[in-house]
This record gives sequence, structure tokens and C-alpha cells, in this order.
Amino acid sequence: MATTRRISEGAPIERWSPLHQIFHWAIAALIATQIVIGLFFLEFKDDQPPPLLPFHVSLGVLIGLLMVVRLLWRLGHERLPLPDTLTPGLKRLARATHAGLYALVIAQAVVGYFLEDTFGTQVHLFGLPLPVIVGEVKGWPKFFGVIHFWLAWAILATLAIHIAAALAHEFWFRDDVLRRMTPLPLRQSKARRR
Repeated sequence: MATTRRISEGAPIERWSPLHQIFHWAIAALIATQIVIGLFFLEFKDDQPPPLLPFHVSLGVLIGLLMVVRLLWRLGHERLPLPDTLTPGLKRLARATHAGLYALVIAQAVVGYFLEDTFGTQVHLFGLPLPVIVGEVKGWPKFFGVIHFWLAWAILATLAIHIAAALAHEFWFRDDVLRRMTPLPLRQSKARRR
């Protein structure tokens, strides 16, 4: 939930709640771990399952679950407005990037699940067996594998835009967009106290 903090002059200074910040940074760290593991998998060209595959699958399921919970939670809570430092076009790009990240990451988790499921390997969440949805189907793992591969690159490209935008907010626009997703002091707050 977005929280509002009032300072001496009565103007509201908003930042994302601690729970929202935890969701954001925990999922970011998990996705970064998945990307590193996925790049490591590119080194294995034979038909043998790469090392860390069970961990990668479990992490993917966890990310998917967290993203769904975060999406449902966010839909039920107020969103902070984008700052006036952005043009209408940049605001549309920001919204599209956020929506794209949600969609891509959830889709990647679903595709990864079906990749393992149709390969004939029961999906586990850190040792907990999860339901078999389709079961082994010849040819389907290759199909899901191609989608999984390209979704990963789409996520990387979208993340690059997201990170570049966050850095632009911090160092170019010098507004509080990045800071309100962290416990760092807000610039607006400091300026109003002078």
C-alpha cells in the first residue's frame, strides 16, 4: 500500500509501503539470480540436464507465485502517481514497461512449468511436489523451450529499460521515483525543510 507522510508544511510526501518495497527488491534479487543461472545454462550444449536445474525450476515457481501475489495485492491498493517531471509519452512508456514486466515474468514462470511438465519431470518447489498438468508429450518441451528462451531475452530487455529509467529518475530528473521504493530520504522532504 502507498503510505503518505506529512511534513511541517502539510504537503503529503508519498513512498511505497515497506511491504511493497520488500516485494519489489526480493523479486528483483530472485530474477537476477535466475538470469545468472540461465546464462550459465547456455554453456551446456548436450542433451543432459544442466546442473542447478531443480533449483532453477523451484526458483521460477517461487517467482511466479510471488508475482501473482504481488499483482493481486497491488490491484487492491493505491498506486503512487508518476511525477510531473515526465512527459505524457514517458508516463505511457513507464506504465507499459511495468505492465510488460508483470506479464513477461508471470508468462515465463508458466512456460517454464509446462517445459518441465511436458518433458515428463514432475515440478517441485524446493522438494514439495507440484501437480502434473499435462505430463510427458513428445515435441512439446522443445516448443516451450524456444518460448522460454525468447521470453528470457524479452525480460532482460524490459529490465534494462526499467533500470535505465530508475537511474534517470535519480540522476537526471532528480525526483523521488527511485527513492520512494527505498528507505532513502526523499529529496522533496529535504527541500521543504529548508
